[in-house]
Amino acid sequence: MEIEDQYRDFVLSVLVSDLPELFWRRLGERANFVYGEAYSSVDSDAALLPEQKAQKLYQERFFKMEHALVTVARETAVPASAKLIGTNLCHYALVGCGRVEFTQSYVKVSGDMPAAAFHKELAEMAEFKRAPRLDLGDVPSDLIKPKMVSGIVLHSPAGRKFAADDQKLGAIGFFVAYDDFKGWAVKLTLPEIIAAYLPVEKREDRAAPTRKKDGKTGTEE
Repeated sequence: MEIEDQYRDFVLSVLVSDLPELFWRRLGERANFVYGEAYSSVDSDAALLPEQKAQKLYQERFFKMEHALVTVARETAVPASAKLIGTNLCHYALVGCGRVEFTQSYVKVSGDMPAAAFHKELAEMAEFKRAPRLDLGDVPSDLIKPKMVSGIVLHSPAGRKFAADDQKLGAIGFFVAYDDFKGWAVKLTLPEIIAAYLPVEKREDRAAPTRKKDGKTGTEE
């Protein structure tokens, strides 16, 4: 199995183990609402110049998604705070539970790297490397996997134009960067995360065979 596949399986198992499914479902619902509400608010603001509405929408969406992330976390009993990360007079929401911690970021195109410098610092702490620490095929996978997951809830609009259809929520997922912050070690969509919580379908218990008095084999009722 390739190291990227091991990273993906590991992160998915950590998310399912350490966070409730309800967190992801509510985050998806809240994100859809935020994208629509933020666009309507900026579009109808008569005090904004048309040329400045796109930039205002970026700011509006950022703060509303920060609020959404912390609110959903608190609603689902997941620890969250906007006090731990502060740069340039701005504070950023941080959610953490068990072995996983993450922030959120808006990007114009799904999969783009966010610009905030603190994201790189968090990625360095998690140590998702591009190659195994030991280039040996028989190294136990537990020695390759990082001991913690520091990721980003990455979201983006459907398009680039300042229009209702383009500014709907286009994509949202959980991304983990390599420690050099020059690419993604793990990319998971929200539906993929939620699907991982689905219970494994149990097979019905079959009746145990028993021997009838006439010597023929049957099943117990």
